Amino acid sequence: MAHITGGGMKGNLGRIVYKDISAEIDLTKLQILPIFREIKKRSNNTDAEMLKTFNCGVGLLVAVPEKHAETVRRHISRFHNCHTIGKITERRNEAVLYKGKPDF
Repeated sequence: MAHITGGGMKGNLGRIVYKDISAEIDLTKLQILPIFREIKKRSNNTDAEMLKTFNCGVGLLVAVPEKHAETVRRHISRFHNCHTIGKITERRNEAVLYKGKPDF
């Protein structure tokens, strides 16, 4: 689990990822709230700065074995909005990799 605070997903998730794996986050899967679109529009921040500063609504990331992902997602969804935004892969260049473009 990674609590996403200042530093965004790369900074916080990167601290819990083992050295032989990467966490691949699909930015097209983020459910970006209208407030973040408005902040981006008014501030002219880059996508990278929005992801680092505001996390775009992602507050907690939970990494579980794929065979348990749906069970965990259903359980958490009983209490809070929860959906899959990425996967664990063999280590590439970085601990956390972004794929796609967020829908601002």
